[in-house]
Amino acid sequence: NAEYMGEKYGLRLADHAEQTQKTIERKLMEHPDDTVGAMNEAEHEFIALLRDDQAELETQIQARADLDGYVLSQDAIDAMNETLETILGLINTIEFRISARTAGLDERQTAEKMLNQFHDEL
Repeated sequence: NAEYMGEKYGLRLADHAEQTQKTIERKLMEHPDDTVGAMNEAEHEFIALLRDDQAELETQIQARADLDGYVLSQDAIDAMNETLETILGLINTIEFRISARTAGLDERQTAEKMLNQFHDEL
């Protein structure tokens, strides 16, 4: 079911975001002066979780069946492809933020750089 698929991964993304937030808080308690390190470590964890989702989706799309072996409808496959695109976009955005933060760019500079890159890709 296409609607179920979107809901399933939507809930998963919310869980990943919550887990990322908890990691940031834990890291900041351990090292209050290392905001960049805390953010980067948490976002690397977020990427790893998203990569797991990506692999799971790709496996199901290729097999045209869910993890239990049930054949997927074309609507479900389309929904999974959309979800996969969203996940890949998130991974790219997070990786970009990590590299910008590591390079010492502030939020405004990061936003400008992202917009320029997006513009170049179009």
